[in-house]
Amino acid sequence: MSEPRDVDPQLLIRAGWSPEELYWEELSEAALALPHREALPYWREAAAVAPEVLAGDDARQATSLANLAMAEALDGNANQAAQLLERAQTCWEAAATWLAGLIAGAPSALLSLSPASAKHASRRLRSLGPGAL
Repeated sequence: MSEPRDVDPQLLIRAGWSPEELYWEELSEAALALPHREALPYWREAAAVAPEVLAGDDARQATSLANLAMAEALDGNANQAAQLLERAQTCWEAAATWLAGLIAGAPSALLSLSPASAKHASRRLRSLGPGAL
């Protein structure tokens, strides 16, 4: 389990984050700090609010869906997880321009979001079938 990053919310607001984006971040951070079953509602809420508070091409929408997919997979919902990963794949593809703007001049190591990985994980979950996890 990862430790929360403990980022100062005021720093994020000064960097241009809206209070709504901060809420999304707080949901995600809280989920990271909780055991799996307790975190699932936080992942669900983060994925539900992402389209409402983030731009349509914002990669954090894909992140929300991928995080929820992994939580659903751990909870035994392989079909739901596969569907979420497919949606994440679509979001990652839409986020190419958004990401390019963020990483202009940044090291290529920051490019850790991999749409191919999401597609592979989606296929793998489908092959396991319902209840296999």
